[in-house]
Order: sequence, then C-alpha cells, then structure tokens
Amino acid sequence: MQQSQNLAAALQELDCGKGTIVGHIIENRLENPIILLGTMLTGAAITCYNPHHSIGEFLVITSIYGVL
Repeated sequence: MQQSQNLAAALQELDCGKGTIVGHIIENRLENPIILLGTMLTGAAITCYNPHHSIGEFLVITSIYGVL
C-alpha cells in the first residue's frame, strides 16, 4: 500500500488527477497492482499498452487519447 501511495503522490505532483489518463506500458509483472492502485488513488483513469507496439503505434494512440 505504501508504494501505491508514493506513486500516487508522485503522479499528483505531475498534476495527475480526475480527468487525466495515465498510460501504463509494462509486461505482466508483480508491480502491476501497485501501479493500478497508485493511479486510481489520484482519481485518474489508466490505460494499458502492449509493450510490443511500435513507436509509431504508441505515438498515434497517445495523441488520440491525450495520455500523460
């Protein structure tokens, strides 16, 4: 829980909160629940990306949705 709270505080320093979409690019790992909870604690939405997307695909997706 402490790690999620630390992440939430760091995200809030970046003005992350309600109305913000946070992009999550990571393979299946034990840290995923920490990232999900930390983001939810800010009130932001989270979207997950396939780490195997090309840079071009990633840039298109982030520009369409305005992801942080």
